[in-house]
Amino acid sequence: MQKGLFILTLALIPLASFSQAADFGGTYTHHATDGNIVLQLQTGKTGALSGTMSDSAAEYRLAGRTAGRRAAGLVRGEEPPELGFNAELSDDGNELVLRIYPVDAGGEPVLSMAQSLGFRRDSAPAAAGPATQAGNNQGGASQVFINGQALSNAEVSRFERQYQTRLVDGRYWYDARCGAWGLERGPTAGFILPGLALPGPMPANISGGGTGIFINGREIHAADRQVLINMFGTALPGRYWLDAYGNLGPEGGPVLVNLAAAAQRLQQQTTSSKYGTVSTGPAGAMFSGTSLSTGKPTFWYAGM
Repeated sequence: MQKGLFILTLALIPLASFSQAADFGGTYTHHATDGNIVLQLQTGKTGALSGTMSDSAAEYRLAGRTAGRRAAGLVRGEEPPELGFNAELSDDGNELVLRIYPVDAGGEPVLSMAQSLGFRRDSAPAAAGPATQAGNNQGGASQVFINGQALSNAEVSRFERQYQTRLVDGRYWYDARCGAWGLERGPTAGFILPGLALPGPMPANISGGGTGIFINGREIHAADRQVLINMFGTALPGRYWLDAYGNLGPEGGPVLVNLAAAAQRLQQQTTSSKYGTVSTGPAGAMFSGTSLSTGKPTFWYAGM
């Protein structure tokens, strides 16, 4: 299966950001007359989700990502096939709805065959330790790095107050011109507001490089390049600029194309949500819709 499929089915994730996701960690039970199903989950500081789902006959491994109270990823058993899942946690954190669906030969989710299971939380996650609370301490440096530079705890606190969100410990890159962000050495994970007062500029190799395609000074990841190939059939090495409206052009030159418009044309398979549209091509999914914070057109894709 190709990387970047519905591993983050971003129709579930309205505005990817550095903000803290709900803690899915704990033990859950689905009660049924023919036997219970037990779900055990753990969440990491950067939104990684892992765990197992088991009944009296089999055990399955889950791996994915979280954003807010939603999560998406893959389910693997001892034998093929690989399945996809998405999940949503209730506001009080006690109920979880898990939806599991098969994947076709092309690696695409078959949502029409999805099955839903309701789980009740039996045990809460362990209390956060000092490492996950670093952003709330007032002295010294935090564990939040943007573009290779550590934010001070005072900067973290100021950001959290201003934007009413929590910065999760981790190492990120952030493109202030277009609002793109991701994990260090990783591809684009999403788009947030451009022009935030965060450290910069981006080091050219912050995403790992190797593609020869530079956007706003960052040599993009191979997964980013693949999305461009999906949209245009090719992705030529060079240096380009990209703004928050999706306009793309060569450095010092005019607009060549609008990526948001191109994403809308990439509709080999389309799934609608209240946030926008997911279009899935041969090697990834792109979401286009409206930013909840600005009301302007926005787009992002599953490049993990």
